[in-house]
Amino acid sequence: MDLQPPSIAPGTDVASQTPTAAHLPAVGSSLALLRQHTRIEHARLEDRLDIFTRLQGRDEYRALLIRMYGLYDPLEARLLEAGHRHALPLDLAARRKAPLLERDLAVLGLDPVARAAIPRCAALPVLDSAAAALGCLYVLEGATLGGQLIARHLDRHLGIGTDTGGAFFTAYGERVGAMWRTVCAVLAADTCAPGEEEAMIGAARATFEAFEAWLLQAGAPWCTAVPAAIATPS
Repeated sequence: MDLQPPSIAPGTDVASQTPTAAHLPAVGSSLALLRQHTRIEHARLEDRLDIFTRLQGRDEYRALLIRMYGLYDPLEARLLEAGHRHALPLDLAARRKAPLLERDLAVLGLDPVARAAIPRCAALPVLDSAAAALGCLYVLEGATLGGQLIARHLDRHLGIGTDTGGAFFTAYGERVGAMWRTVCAVLAADTCAPGEEEAMIGAARATFEAFEAWLLQAGAPWCTAVPAAIATPS
């Protein structure tokens, strides 16, 4: 798997060198494969999460952020380590969302001691190759792009904005499109070597599954306001 664009050093974000127009993925590219083979998991997560129905008030929103932090904190740490180990051509540290969740939780009244006590997800995807790391990154960055819709909902219905507890869902601000296109450009230019396709797709699917299992775990505080049949993973 050739992840290194010409003239770009490992660890350097390529946003400034990415064309502004979205690229159509080449047949067989990593981007095309990920889009094709994670559609079911993506749709299932969106349907079961039903996030707009669940976010009825600030209490539910705070509970959701607590749950998100318990997943993002360990998952991003694992992805960052994998990115360094496999020299991905992206600045993954600049893409971390856990610090934004910490900021939001502080605004919403959670002190550092309470934050440290938040349970962390242990059932994380295995990221033992560059292909697997890219599969996980695809899911996380796609979620960031989709978060803009949630940000608008929070602003309209709960009065929550970037500086009042909504930094996580407004990540990257006006740069969100460019940040997503950077990831897409790396994936669209890449073609999986034999044996790497399964690792990349498997990690992406495992990341979707981690979101579903962790956010919809029976007894999770933000799930208590919905019927058990929805809140409990099948």
